[in-house]
Amino acid sequence: MKKRFFSWIILFLFSVCANPEGYAQSGIDNTLFQIEGQILGKDTGLISIEYTDALNLTHYDSVRLTQGRFTYRGHIRTAAEMVIKTERHFRYFDDFSFIRFIAAPGLIKITKRVGVKRATISGSNVQMEKDKWDDAQSIYTRPEDSCFAMFDSLKALDVKNNQSTHKEQIALLVSKWSDFRQIGYRMDVNYVVKHPEAYLSGYLLKRVSRQISIDSVMQLYTTLADSVKNSTLGYDLLSKIYLLTDNKEFKSKNPLFNRELNKLLLEGSIHELSLQDISGKQVDFKQFKGKYLVIDTWASWCGPCIANMPAWNKLVEQYDTSVIRFITVSVDIDDSEWKQAVAAYKPGGFQLHDPAAFNGLFAVYCKVIALPKIIIADPAGNIINYDGPHPNQPEFRTLLNSLVKKN
Repeated sequence: MKKRFFSWIILFLFSVCANPEGYAQSGIDNTLFQIEGQILGKDTGLISIEYTDALNLTHYDSVRLTQGRFTYRGHIRTAAEMVIKTERHFRYFDDFSFIRFIAAPGLIKITKRVGVKRATISGSNVQMEKDKWDDAQSIYTRPEDSCFAMFDSLKALDVKNNQSTHKEQIALLVSKWSDFRQIGYRMDVNYVVKHPEAYLSGYLLKRVSRQISIDSVMQLYTTLADSVKNSTLGYDLLSKIYLLTDNKEFKSKNPLFNRELNKLLLEGSIHELSLQDISGKQVDFKQFKGKYLVIDTWASWCGPCIANMPAWNKLVEQYDTSVIRFITVSVDIDDSEWKQAVAAYKPGGFQLHDPAAFNGLFAVYCKVIALPKIIIADPAGNIINYDGPHPNQPEFRTLLNSLVKKN
């Protein structure tokens, strides 16, 4: 069972079909990869695969296991980070159900045992280099993992007993865990400095992009070889940089989209964006001109987002829509999961969707890095607050009242 989801903005960028002929017509060939995988200890069920493809389309595909085995095909440019989740429900974004690796065109073989963190992967030279780097970093990652395991165990114990007996021990473990992780970040940066031609450098620079100054990230990006920048890894890295900087000179020299769309990012207003509603109709933000926009960016898998919904819905009913328009934008890649969540939680206001998720123009324009995120735009379409308070916080009502007074 395989699904592909993409937004109007990607369709605008690329007028080719998502098939081998389409990739060839676009001048992007030699991009085909095939995964042959086996999950030991899980014979049936579904796994998911997430990645950005050769045309910068975001994929979230479901694959069915047959006697623990699966195959999957797609297209990437030279090297791309992929995430395979062997379980639908997970506690952390890097627990043992995750397989994070760097894929390359050609045949890739993966074997993963349930309950074991590391998978055996062959067929990707970049992944082999990453494996070597992971081994070199094991001097800090092993004690880091140990600290986290102890922290997780003590935290769960306190929650179970509804107490904070281990508060000091937990704080100490978090401090030690952070120290080990900082060592790893410094090692990653040193690798990038010494190996600007390596695809692994693009992966590592993205990994540390929120741990060092964005100016340092941009400077290191400019030193990378063109082959790295032009890979799928390079595109994902540049997308992350766009979310973190307002540097128009850098964006002009390093366009993420085509010239017209990049100009929109630099000079346009939110009124020039367009997203689909739940019926599939395209909704132009220009129809909201003259009103303040309060946008709740969320996803069906985001627990804090769902927790905000009751307070959001209550406030939506209390304010004049001729002054403030409330909009929810889901970044679920799978539109069926979005629709199920809408039916379950009934978010108030306009309900819109961007299946391009964090790679879409909406997310890049509005700097959506994490969820939940409240965005405020003025009647002219200028974003005046990229990180507004959450609906269940008193400050949110105060903010809404201030917008009404301004009007």
